[in-house]
Amino acid sequence: MNERDGVILPEPLAYFLTWTTYGTWLPGDDRGWVKYRHGHQLPDAVRNESARARMTEDACRLSPAERQGNDR
Repeated sequence: MNERDGVILPEPLAYFLTWTTYGTWLPGDDRGWVKYRHGHQLPDAVRNESARARMTEDACRLSPAERQGNDR
């Protein structure tokens, strides 16, 4: 059990982890993006193109089978 603000909380049943792969969510993305210590940012096509131009590898896109392997 954990205690928070005087309230006893049960241990979590599970953890929800989420992440992106290299090059799939760049600064300036059309979906918006998160800047470290500055929170959510609006889309910015110029910033997105600049980030894409600096990539040293192709974007890493997982196949359905690869996604399924991480779905546990």
